[in-house]
Amino acid sequence: AFNAKDGLGIHRLIKSGIEVGIITGRVSSFVSKRAEDLGIRHVYQKKMDKKPVFLELCEKLALKPDQVAYMGDDIIDLPVLEEVAIRACPADAMPCVKKICNFIAHNKGGRGAARELCDCILEAQ
Repeated sequence: AFNAKDGLGIHRLIKSGIEVGIITGRVSSFVSKRAEDLGIRHVYQKKMDKKPVFLELCEKLALKPDQVAYMGDDIIDLPVLEEVAIRACPADAMPCVKKICNFIAHNKGGRGAARELCDCILEAQ
């Protein structure tokens, strides 16, 4: 699910100079189109093992994992969440994910959770 509020939050991050990426285990033309519409340049689909892709992206962007915020909701996100500074999840994330997160959104995934994280990052700048 996509939410206009999430989209505006992501758009604001990108406009402020913050790189945004998507790493998903699924393949969807909708994800590709939404990323293109928002200006997200880093999109990786059909990646069940997300950590190698994440580390590759960090290297590409000259970032250390502890300079990254990451939002995930299920067990395939745990290896990346364990590496980052801001470990975020939506309200409907699996309990094992919530347990390690230091930012738990009030909203569910696809229903404003990403916007909450985006706003928090922008406010912290």
